[in-house]
Amino acid sequence: MKVNMEKHIRISITLIVLAILVTALALLYQIIKNPKFEDQLEEIYSYNNQANIDYEVIVKPNLLVENPYKNGSQIYISELVSGIKLFFSHQFTGENKADLYGNYVIRAELLGSIYRGQEEGSAVIWSKEYPLKARKMRISEKQYQLDETLSLDLTGYREFLLEVAELTKINFDTSLVISMDVDLKGSTDKGGFEEHLTPNIIIPLNTAMFEIGGTPTVERPGTIERTIEVQLPVDKEKLIFFGILLAISALGLIFLMFFTETAPKKDQLEKELNRIFKKHGDRLVTLESQMDISNSILVKSMEDLVRFADEVNRPILYIYKENYNEINKFFVDNSGEVYVFNLENLISKEEVTGVQETTSGEES
Repeated sequence: MKVNMEKHIRISITLIVLAILVTALALLYQIIKNPKFEDQLEEIYSYNNQANIDYEVIVKPNLLVENPYKNGSQIYISELVSGIKLFFSHQFTGENKADLYGNYVIRAELLGSIYRGQEEGSAVIWSKEYPLKARKMRISEKQYQLDETLSLDLTGYREFLLEVAELTKINFDTSLVISMDVDLKGSTDKGGFEEHLTPNIIIPLNTAMFEIGGTPTVERPGTIERTIEVQLPVDKEKLIFFGILLAISALGLIFLMFFTETAPKKDQLEKELNRIFKKHGDRLVTLESQMDISNSILVKSMEDLVRFADEVNRPILYIYKENYNEINKFFVDNSGEVYVFNLENLISKEEVTGVQETTSGEES
């Protein structure tokens, strides 16, 4: 059994469902056939670069400690220390062979500072630099290691500090900074890179005891990267949503095509009855039995009958029939006088009028 639908309603719903189906199909095609891409960085060469400063503290002959100074707390007595033996190293390890070139500079720098309080801290007032060693390098290897060893006598630096104190009459906080500046450039078949490393150690000089600080080891791994375009995975949520929408709209279209039909066009009598019941339904009284209306007075329209019913304050009556085609008379009983509106007369006149209008149109 098919569902009856008004023609214009059936067409409208079919067009809407068809539009949804086409839209869902187009969006699904776009999601599947036109994936999205994004730029990502891909590592194509990796390396590790490390510079380090190690040391041994040399002491004067004494009764307290051995040479070199071995103190687990790493706190040294200044009066016993005569110098420091320094071990510098620079290591490079690459994924593949690289052309390396650059230089390193080993230097010592005396710093004189004063303490300005907790908020401002120490401020450097003067400094003096002592170049210790410089070297250029050029090598083509996958990995290499460069080592240097220097012995540093602290006596000369302490004597210079005594001269500064005598000259300025100021007791500065002084320290000796030993650093290794490494500038390295590399070239590979995947591209190039540059690195700068500066490990250092800091030795306080004008204190009775001191602890060596600083950053003795600097390690910096690096990579050479390139930008690649990567396809993003399909948006599963959108795929499922539009897939369901497509299925529902397809089923809806099948239902409209095979399980619905255009309702038969209503005849003139049915239309007029629907209009009367819709407009005056609250004023109509249904009779189950027949009523003698042979000596009745006919009125021209339903509106005339309604006006008469209002004037005499009577209800509008009609006799119930199962077949709506037999419901064709509405009447008002006013104390024996019956006023009737015959719907068949109205329908007959309209049909005759329609035929006349059609005939006139054809003749013209």
